Amino acid sequence: MYASMVAAQPWIAFTRKALEVKNWRLPPDESVQIGSDYAGQHSKGLYLTYAFVVSSKHNWAWDRQRWYFRQNHIPDNRRISFKSFGKSNNPLALAHFLDITQSINGRLIVFAFEKKLILQIQPIRPADGSFKLDANWKPLALEEAVRKAMIVALLANQYVPPGLSMDWISDEDPSLGNSLMFSDVQRITATLCATLSSVKRGFFGMGTTADDCEHMYREDLLAIADFAAGMVAEVATHLDSRRFLGPDSIPRKNADFEMVSEKAQIIAEWFWQAKSPFDRTCFLIHGTCERPHFTELQM
Repeated sequence: MYASMVAAQPWIAFTRKALEVKNWRLPPDESVQIGSDYAGQHSKGLYLTYAFVVSSKHNWAWDRQRWYFRQNHIPDNRRISFKSFGKSNNPLALAHFLDITQSINGRLIVFAFEKKLILQIQPIRPADGSFKLDANWKPLALEEAVRKAMIVALLANQYVPPGLSMDWISDEDPSLGNSLMFSDVQRITATLCATLSSVKRGFFGMGTTADDCEHMYREDLLAIADFAAGMVAEVATHLDSRRFLGPDSIPRKNADFEMVSEKAQIIAEWFWQAKSPFDRTCFLIHGTCERPHFTELQM
C-alpha cells in the first residue's frame, strides 16, 4: 500500500526523508502529543497549510507561562486565533505569546500544499479496502482527512519511540464533523501508522479542542499551530513562489513581503528566528504533477 501511495503522491516519500534528517528526540519514557490546526481553505488562498506541534505530553514550564499570559492578557478566557488576533489584542501580546513557546520541548512543522498541485495528484484511496469507513464521506472531505492522517502517521513514525503512546489533538474540523467521521479518521491514522512502520507503539489517542478543560490547555497548544498555519498561508499566497525561493531554491524575502498583515509579519519573524529551542520548519509542496517541487523554507 505504501508504494502505491507514494506513486500517487510523491510528497509522502519526500516528507519521510526530510523528517529523518531532523535530529529531535524526546526524553526517555515520554509520551508524545501532536496538536494540529489548518488554514488556507478560503477561496482566495493559493495554499492549504497544515501545522503540527509535536512535543512531549507534559510541558509544565510552558503551561505555567501560558496560563500567566492568559491571566494578564486574556482575562475573559476566550480563544485566541490567527483570524481573530489583532481585533481585540495588541501586537506585543502576540509576540509575548509566541516567545513563551521557547519552553516547549518539541518542534513545529508546517506543510504548505499548493492547491493547483493537490487538484492534479491522485488521492490516497487504497482499492483493497484497507480503510474501513463507516461515515458517508464526500470525496474531497475524505481526501483532506486522509492527507492529515498521513502527516500524523509520518510524524509518529519519526518521533514516537517504540512502546510509547501518542495523542493527536486536532482543531474542530469538518473532517471530524460527527462521531462516525471521527472514528474513521482515527482508524485511518492507525492503519497508516502500521503501514509506515512495523515498530510496536503504545496507545493512540485522539481528541479535539472540544474536549478542552477550563484552563484552555488544548486551545493554547493548537493556537501555536493556528498562528503558524495562518501566517504561512498568507505569506505563500501573497508572494510568488518562484521569486520567493530565489536562486538555487534558497528562500529569500521580497519587497512585497511588507504587504502581508502586521500579525503575519510578527509570526514570520518569530517562526524563522534562528537558534530557538522550540524548532520550527516549513515544507512547501508546489509545482505541477509532472514537476512537483519540495522545499524546506528557511529565512
